[in-house]
Amino acid sequence: MSMVPATNVPVIISPPRWVISDTHFGHHNILEYCPWRLSWAQSLAEHDAALIAAWQACVQPDDWVLHLGDFCLGPRKNIETMRRLLPGHIILVRGNHDRSHAAMMTAGFEAVHSAVRIEFEDRHWIGRHNPGAFSLREAATAVRLLHGHSHGNGYGEGITSMVRAKAFDCSLDAVRSVAPLSWDAIVS
Repeated sequence: MSMVPATNVPVIISPPRWVISDTHFGHHNILEYCPWRLSWAQSLAEHDAALIAAWQACVQPDDWVLHLGDFCLGPRKNIETMRRLLPGHIILVRGNHDRSHAAMMTAGFEAVHSAVRIEFEDRHWIGRHNPGAFSLREAATAVRLLHGHSHGNGYGEGITSMVRAKAFDCSLDAVRSVAPLSWDAIVS
């Protein structure tokens, strides 16, 4: 387990089996900020339980999952508990609500990065939490730019048209799925 802090340079990874972003386990205000979640959860306890159940229903212990940030809020103990409840090997791209690289590694993530480059069949995808962090070079060369952070609310003025054209918001609010997305769904 590497404890080397993440840099802004994308780390090359193989295609994961699953991709998800913005689970926000333990986030007391998430139902207010993301009203779609009220269609399947009336409390934070129901919210977290539904996400865990959906994850456990599709992710197998040997599956690799790319989580594009904002995994869990609250004390470190809560992060560790949530991580233990979720099967699979999780690579985390840190979001603005995630704790430090060291804290997330200690919680049980396989790797923690600020960005990833997924290489597949002579093509590549870039994954970051915030769509505003993609470079024009990444937009010019990647098949898609996978991200979270926006919760399906579109892009601000600071996001270039080149990034917008390739951006794919993987937050559960954007894709309207409580479960992680399969890699096959992303590449199709």
